[in-house]
Amino acid sequence: MARHPLIALALALAAPVLGDECVELAVADRQCGAQGANLGTDFATPGECAAAAAANATCGDHVMWSDGYNHAWGCRCCADGGEDGDANGNWDLYEVMCHEVAPTAAPVLAPTVDTCYDTTRGGCWTEGFVDYLSEARYCQMACQLEPGCEYFSWHPDRGDKRCHLCAHDADWSSDTDCTDSSRCFWGPRTCDGDEEETPAAMLTAAVAAGADVCAGNAGTDNLFETMKLNSVLKFCGRRRRAA
Repeated sequence: MARHPLIALALALAAPVLGDECVELAVADRQCGAQGANLGTDFATPGECAAAAAANATCGDHVMWSDGYNHAWGCRCCADGGEDGDANGNWDLYEVMCHEVAPTAAPVLAPTVDTCYDTTRGGCWTEGFVDYLSEARYCQMACQLEPGCEYFSWHPDRGDKRCHLCAHDADWSSDTDCTDSSRCFWGPRTCDGDEEETPAAMLTAAVAAGADVCAGNAGTDNLFETMKLNSVLKFCGRRRRAA
């Protein structure tokens, strides 16, 4: 199947960001001596894996990545000081280089709760899920990028900050999953009065805002726009694996 031009553009834009600044090959053909966490299979490169590890408190300074089996084994981080493992031809160890880069947006962007979000329930995941999203509105963007998604639910208390995508109004969460108001965020694909953005519009806005941030204009609006690139790239990665 031919790759959509938007997907090709997004992957090209992402390559230097996710491949260079967050990761460096440390030791080939080696595994962790002690694993910290399995971060999942929703990553296309060691750089994406390293960026997720940088935001996970159970991870040390290294991740183990398998080019041949990533689709099944996923991205795994070593525990702090646990990188000195046995030789293993299926794994490579990469050093995480972006600890100081990853948290920069956190002090500026406080979680936003839209009036159309319900914090007392969860949803379903008929259309899949996306991990490591930092706000409910990014989960809503992920829903807008998935053609069959009509409702979303975001779970910030989970270690993977999972975003569920659902085709209909259903709640598959357990009775204890959403007992506190900050543990679940459920909502529709688009809130009343909001205009849905296309992947092309998100990508264009993110690249333009990113140029502003690089020029020193790191305002809240610009940082929010640049975070849209993450949603678009996750969408592209899902589409690439599906193809």
